[in-house]
Amino acid sequence: MEKHAAYWRHSLADAELGKGAWRRADLDKECTPQPSESLTKGILDEDILAALFKGEPEHIETVDLIIRPWAFMRQIVHGKGLGGGLPEIVTPLSCTVRANRSGEMLPSGKTVFARDILDPVDRGAFAIGQVSAMDENLTQHGYTVNPEEDRAHAVIWKEYLDYCNQFMSAVIGDWPQASDKYTKAATWYLKKVDITGSPSKHIIAVYDDIYQTTPDAPLFVTYALDHATPDEPCLASEATFDRRQAHSGDEHPLAQAQRDALSHLMISIPGEIVAVNGPPGTGKTTMLLSAVASLWAQAALQQGEPPVIVAASTNNQAVTNILDAFGKDFKAGTGPFAGRWLPGIKSFGAYFPSSSKLAEAAAKYQTPGFFDAVETPDYFASASEAFITAGKQAFPSLAKTDVSSIVESLHAELRTEAAKLSQMASTWTKYQAEECNVRNTLGTEPYATLDHLKNEAAHDETLVNDVRKALKRWNDYLASESFLLTLFSWIPAVEKKRVAMARRELGAMGIAIDDDIRSVDSISDQLNGQAAELAAAASSSAARAMSAQRIIDTFEMAYRHWKSSVRELESEEHPIRTLTDADRKVDTTIRFRMFLLATHYWEGRWLLEIEKLGTQLEELKRKKGRQVVMDRWRRRMMLTPCVVSTFFMLPTHLRCTRHDGEGFIDEYLYDFADLLIVDEAGQVLPEVAGASFALAKRALVIGDTLQIEPIWGMPGPVDVGNLISAEIMSPASPRTEFERLRELGITASSGSVMKIAQNASRYHYDRDLARGLFLYEHRRCLSEIIEYCNQLCYHGKLIPSRDENEYPSQVDLPAMGYLHIDGMCTQGNSGSRQNKVEAETIAAWISDHREMLERAYGEPLHKIIGVVTPFAGQAGLISDECKKRGIAVGSGESSMTIGTVHALQGAERRVIVFSPTYSKHADGGFIDRNTSMLNVAVSRAKDSFLVFGDMDMFNPRLKSQPRGLLATYLFRSMGNELIFPPVQRVDIADMGADIQVLHDAEEHDAFLREAIESAKREVMIVTPWFKQEKLSTSGVLDSMHAAISRGVKIAIYTDLEFNRGNKSTDQQDANECALIAAKEILASSKIQLIIVNKVHSKIVACDDDLLCIGSFNWFSAARDGVCKRLETSMCYKGKAVSNEIKINRTSLQARVINIHPPSSV
Repeated sequence: MEKHAAYWRHSLADAELGKGAWRRADLDKECTPQPSESLTKGILDEDILAALFKGEPEHIETVDLIIRPWAFMRQIVHGKGLGGGLPEIVTPLSCTVRANRSGEMLPSGKTVFARDILDPVDRGAFAIGQVSAMDENLTQHGYTVNPEEDRAHAVIWKEYLDYCNQFMSAVIGDWPQASDKYTKAATWYLKKVDITGSPSKHIIAVYDDIYQTTPDAPLFVTYALDHATPDEPCLASEATFDRRQAHSGDEHPLAQAQRDALSHLMISIPGEIVAVNGPPGTGKTTMLLSAVASLWAQAALQQGEPPVIVAASTNNQAVTNILDAFGKDFKAGTGPFAGRWLPGIKSFGAYFPSSSKLAEAAAKYQTPGFFDAVETPDYFASASEAFITAGKQAFPSLAKTDVSSIVESLHAELRTEAAKLSQMASTWTKYQAEECNVRNTLGTEPYATLDHLKNEAAHDETLVNDVRKALKRWNDYLASESFLLTLFSWIPAVEKKRVAMARRELGAMGIAIDDDIRSVDSISDQLNGQAAELAAAASSSAARAMSAQRIIDTFEMAYRHWKSSVRELESEEHPIRTLTDADRKVDTTIRFRMFLLATHYWEGRWLLEIEKLGTQLEELKRKKGRQVVMDRWRRRMMLTPCVVSTFFMLPTHLRCTRHDGEGFIDEYLYDFADLLIVDEAGQVLPEVAGASFALAKRALVIGDTLQIEPIWGMPGPVDVGNLISAEIMSPASPRTEFERLRELGITASSGSVMKIAQNASRYHYDRDLARGLFLYEHRRCLSEIIEYCNQLCYHGKLIPSRDENEYPSQVDLPAMGYLHIDGMCTQGNSGSRQNKVEAETIAAWISDHREMLERAYGEPLHKIIGVVTPFAGQAGLISDECKKRGIAVGSGESSMTIGTVHALQGAERRVIVFSPTYSKHADGGFIDRNTSMLNVAVSRAKDSFLVFGDMDMFNPRLKSQPRGLLATYLFRSMGNELIFPPVQRVDIADMGADIQVLHDAEEHDAFLREAIESAKREVMIVTPWFKQEKLSTSGVLDSMHAAISRGVKIAIYTDLEFNRGNKSTDQQDANECALIAAKEILASSKIQLIIVNKVHSKIVACDDDLLCIGSFNWFSAARDGVCKRLETSMCYKGKAVSNEIKINRTSLQARVINIHPPSSV
């Protein structure tokens, strides 16, 4: 435990080294600038030295420093910075050094390249190098500090600076160049190592305390994994039916997987981490609320203390998502128990933020100030009156209406409702046991078996009666037999006659006897034996029938008891046949009532507690002793069952003081909180959350490792060093051991809380998916949308459960759609990708469709649409373009969200527009680096996910890549393509190109004829769909023949899959054959028909000085009739287009495919 505390503590401290992009004000506040001469010499001047050693005892000979040896300033033009997302100052390297009282600095540990300016970066922001280059250099050329170094200071320092220079050059090459807008500063920066100003200072303090005191913290021991927990069988949800005692609403029950997750939480033990994998839209929040409600009601039934439940995450977005749910997703209900009985309580959650955010948070959430406000005599008086008034309405027959009596009545009602659950569970268990007994004993048709047994018993009884009658007649015959025959029966002849006469008599009675019988006594023996056998058989069959009847009777009684227990839940429309049926129904009835009852029970308990404390309340507010703090927490939990905070602040709220004889010192409430809830755990760094795990008994960890990852700031090689230093990892086999620890999820360079929780989980709910429990039922997106995420990440296991009829008919948008844009991807000043044409088109489309969307959905635009892009630079461009059109964007309440996937993590919109940014000019692998980006982006869209970009960058043949798989969904239907007029390419216009706008088919055909007629060398026509007859319809065929006769090359590019269509296989093959035939016919006229793989551009290019880009399909568009559409294209003339033509030609040639007629046609 202590080793992990030390490791995570050092990881947090080292994270301070990972910042390289600064605002000047922040850097000046954080560090002290120094002249470059002192860096070169490695000697500090007297003034700074005095400041560094101020307050240090005389025996301290050295102080630890973080230095940033080189700084690069953003250039100033006309008195202003260049902006555009560029940081004001860049400090690529951070180094830990030690300075002695003579001012000499010596390297003391780490030399780290700032992680926040290396690709891949969060949100596609400013970057000047690659993480891979940093890791490679650290691995191959790390600097080793020798504490016993005895060489001259000047030699050691020069050698170290040379190493730093080499390290920086290896990662960033010759950056900055003139175009990078940075110049090297004449200063460097230093900072004395001190955690008091660190954002992680409260977490570090807990780790330091754990290392020093080794507290009893079982949950932290579980969290500090050394190996994965062995799997145990999962429980059936029926096993905890009566332990799940509350639900958060009266409208929708939990889904099966949610119920199973809650079941395993309710039977968890101290020190256990319950991992719940929650893919997008699967009801993580609903499950979380019901977990809190169940624990609250369970504690109320036990009449003890309320559970202390804390929820935390790593960022404010995740935290406020939880808070918002506690405010609006717990339902109020109806009737006398509805809502809250105490005034002024607006949420079931409280927010404990940092002191700097208190004022802002208090305006919207219940903060510590809320509790101070209600723990006053005035509020107590008004709350007591309100509680008693509500209690009288709820319990009109109550003889005594004071708070205590109402609390007792509430508890009695709780017991009654809980008893119903227990009765349902027990009667169902009994019923199932009896049903199993019936099946095992009487088979699958028990009533038929019973009838058979009864008939058999009756038949046997008839046989017994018959044989008894026969015996009586036999005995009567013997009694009437001649005395002499009986007397002389010892004579064989006489006995023979007796036997013959007996046979005749028995034959008349219908009784046959064995042929070998020679005496009358033997006949009697045989008859008596048969009678005994039949009597025994009859007795046995009667017993079997009676036993079967008892089994059936017991079964029917068990069934009646079971049905009686669920009678109040049943209706004709919704009969209750199984405990699962009952489980769903009791969520919204009995369990919801129990939640309301528990709410008012704890409100009453709070009033009784405040009354008991009386005048002590004010005094207690100032005290921080252990018992006082614990009592305060439990008192607050009576009003709000969950407190929400960030991991950075939670330790301060679970801290108390004690007197050690000399003064008061801080200590922590280890193993105190009954439950720690971690939301969005896939984004949380292990070292950030670890301290909070030490403060709780159990943990419910909810997240998805297939969505956004944490922002790791720790280089792998540095992480290895820290693990070895903490003795968690042996230096003997670092690679193997590091990989093992990475798989456990505990490492600072690649781990996450969710990964740790998965490995710590006792359960593996689905072997095809990650360890832990799993939520399947997806209710956010249309099935066509979530199907992509399902295939991309979840092995098809998600169950689309949304009501498809919710989609408004007025919105004529595909679920998965795209708009092809022939834009140009560039790299902005910030190093982030941008595509201005794409940005302008998106803003124009949103502006044009705003009225329609707002009318259809009945909501403002910002609640309907969100824009997602991989790159921060592109997000900035789109925001600027939207603002120009009067669309409010940003993080405000009424502003549309435009950003990277992080901006919408945990959120949802009706329509998501995705701006990939890449184009033929610059493609890249950032989108395909892992599945998380598109998994998050697509799953934000409830009704439509629309890609606006260069669709030639999406290749459906590369299904193993996220973009390729997305292409198969986007291109599966021709109806998925959006039509929108292209915007002007400013980059081409700015180079002096003449511009012409084409609108309808007639203008396009006339333009094409003119272009062909004026061409000197080459005409290139790109038309995704090709119909040979359109060559004649458009009137260009004669122009083509004339041009060819002049030596002009004419090439028509068209797409194979578009021309094959999406009909039957036979029809597709026929279309392909037709395309090949057209190719051969055109070839005879020296017109090239070139077939390519996936092209969306609609382009005409002539020579190197004419380029037309737009939405017009040159040789497939309808020229008349209802299918004719208004098409628009932009034509650019002049030498400015030559490079653009070259880029398009190169892209097309890379897509050329050779095809042959399908063999089946």
